[in-house]
Amino acid sequence: MRWKWIPIIFVSILIVAIVAVYITLSSYDFNKLKPQVEQAAYEATGRALKLDGDIELKIGFTPVLVVREVTLENAKWGSRPAAVSVKRFEVQVAILPLLGRRIEIQRIVIVEPDILVETDRKGRSNLQFTPPKKTEAEAVAAKEPSSDTGLELPELVVGEVLIESGRLTYRDGLSTKSTSVILDRLKAEGAGLESALKFDLKGSLDSRSFGATGSFDSLAKLTDPTLGPVKLSGLKLLFDGNRITGSVVADTTAARPALTAELTTESLDLRKFFSDAQAPAAKKETEVKESVRKEKVFSSEPIEAGFLKSVDLDLRFKAAKLLLPLLAIDDLSVKMSLKAGRLKLSPVKAKVGGGTLEARVEVRPRGKALAVDAEVKLKGIELDSLGRELKVTEVLNGTIDADIKLKAKGESVAALMASLDGQKRVVMGKGRIDNKFLKFVGGDLNTGLLRLLNPLAAKESYTVVNCMVVGFNVEDGLASSSAMLFDTSHMTIVGNGKINFAKETLDVSLKPMPKEGLGTSGLGKLTLSLGELARPFKPGGTFVNPGLAVDPAQTMLTIGKVMGGNVLFGPAGLAAALVGTSSGDENPCLTAIEASKKKSAAPKAVKKPVEQEQAEEGSVVPKSLPIPDDIKDVGEGLLKLFSQ
Repeated sequence: MRWKWIPIIFVSILIVAIVAVYITLSSYDFNKLKPQVEQAAYEATGRALKLDGDIELKIGFTPVLVVREVTLENAKWGSRPAAVSVKRFEVQVAILPLLGRRIEIQRIVIVEPDILVETDRKGRSNLQFTPPKKTEAEAVAAKEPSSDTGLELPELVVGEVLIESGRLTYRDGLSTKSTSVILDRLKAEGAGLESALKFDLKGSLDSRSFGATGSFDSLAKLTDPTLGPVKLSGLKLLFDGNRITGSVVADTTAARPALTAELTTESLDLRKFFSDAQAPAAKKETEVKESVRKEKVFSSEPIEAGFLKSVDLDLRFKAAKLLLPLLAIDDLSVKMSLKAGRLKLSPVKAKVGGGTLEARVEVRPRGKALAVDAEVKLKGIELDSLGRELKVTEVLNGTIDADIKLKAKGESVAALMASLDGQKRVVMGKGRIDNKFLKFVGGDLNTGLLRLLNPLAAKESYTVVNCMVVGFNVEDGLASSSAMLFDTSHMTIVGNGKINFAKETLDVSLKPMPKEGLGTSGLGKLTLSLGELARPFKPGGTFVNPGLAVDPAQTMLTIGKVMGGNVLFGPAGLAAALVGTSSGDENPCLTAIEASKKKSAAPKAVKKPVEQEQAEEGSVVPKSLPIPDDIKDVGEGLLKLFSQ
């Protein structure tokens, strides 16, 4: 009978011990530990850790340690006193696993963490900690082998991490720009260091909401980069109604971190992001920056290309639909790689407006400069189909083909543009243009441009376009036109000139020619006189301050020779190739298309340019003449039309 009392006595002693421990822990003031904790943090980081709130221990089978009002000092040069602040920090630990040398943290709760990551003008990060120097005795003691080196660390298991109402801010010291990520809620769950870590988060980036779910293959790899690549699988990223899925692998074991990603989306609408960039505040900021540029569009500030060598990247991206402000793209496929500083986007393939888009871009560091090589091909792009996809009013109907090949090298955007080499050719076939659009680019509905392109505009909603051809050859930043033609049912407009990207100057002539006889019916419909129509419009000046004038030196080389109601024409460049072709011909487009494929056309021999004839007659030809308001509206409209 005596033996049955032994378990009862043992349990009673255990209960008394637990109660004693509970009473002791409950009555103990854990705030006494603050100085030791703060000192340990200072020795590890060289920064002051402040525990301004109370430290509490809630007793139970899973005790909870609660710490309130925690702050970690920022760098001395920082923009604010604290780099990190936390309103409440909780750790819940299971007791029984401790008997088996297993630390099981069932739950970690962090409420209102506010973290600032910033750099100064020299690029130093506030996360670069400098522990205080140790005394000689401390240094010797640190070098001596510890007596417990043979002991194994206990197993650590973290069950759940919950972050509520957090904020992470990054501030660039050079530009002083800040980006903030708000975490409304982040929940992460795992079963141990070697097990997967699942997460679910919701928040906002610069006032735009987002959410993400996924799973890291190992918590140990996530916390210790030396263990090898960590994989993020089952990624689902949601932001502003967009959804991207895929996987990411990050390897930080090498000297240069490597990132591999495969991402896909059914629909990606980026129009809101571009519209924000055009907000009034952004426009004012742009105006200020342009004034600082001293009348230059292209910045001469050196391009910071160091980031190209900071990481290796291998990205595969596919989008069933991508929406941009003026472009709807289907079946987009992009392969991007960045290795040892060499960035390559190839191939880039997509369907646009019923046609196809193919592109490649390569950027290579060359000392302090960057070498850029790009090529874009568009084929069969139907503008009306594009407008329907974007749900915008159709203003221009036609099919576009384009070939663009460009190379450049420089240390800044200005230097890149000044070294530009390559070709650009854009061709639009049969189509029509909404006369309301002509009103937009030409000013008043009754201005010269609309009446010039279509004398019957008052009775018609559209102007029929036979073709538009624009071709330029670029060498050392100087673009010379190989073809400039806009042909409608009533008018042919040809152009010629140069665009200097190094000096940012324009030297272009645009020359309109009516197709109808100018003797009676033509002038009966057009209120502009033959003399006004014979003068070419000359856009000039700089990119920042373009100007417009009548160019007497480039007046029609052959106009004025009226035969059977047809006017011969031929300004320098393309028009020279069209000399002898009637302006009433149905399709001068083929000639222009062929010219656009060649080097910049030079004027063919003509009897005597107007400038020479006037010089022989003793007259003086000015560089430019004042231009009437009617003609000015026409010229500005034509320039906008070609630039569109």
